[in-house]
Amino acid sequence: MSYDKKLGVIKFQNRLRYQHQFKDNDGVTEFDASYIRNKIELSYDNKSKFTPYLSSDFFFQIGGSLDQLRPKLGISYKINKKNSIDISVFNDIDMLGTDAPGPVLGLIYKAKL
Repeated sequence: MSYDKKLGVIKFQNRLRYQHQFKDNDGVTEFDASYIRNKIELSYDNKSKFTPYLSSDFFFQIGGSLDQLRPKLGISYKINKKNSIDISVFNDIDMLGTDAPGPVLGLIYKAKL
């Protein structure tokens, strides 16, 4: 489910997602966990082709608690009405105290059909 609302030049988006996760251990696929993911995003909606945004994903493990955070900072470049490129940096913050890798750079190409 998703919802968005424009507040002047700021666009607020909220997305709720269910995720069922599996793990592959030496060719054996096992159930790992199920999550409810809530993503909140704020973007600066302007007339240029560049749209900066700030978001965070909250991972709630079913039967558990808040498991992981994923803060993200990025910019989207609109090539034309149907194509865009998204460049971002994010970090996975494990709330259970296990080590997580450092910041991750992301590059996404989006096409609308």
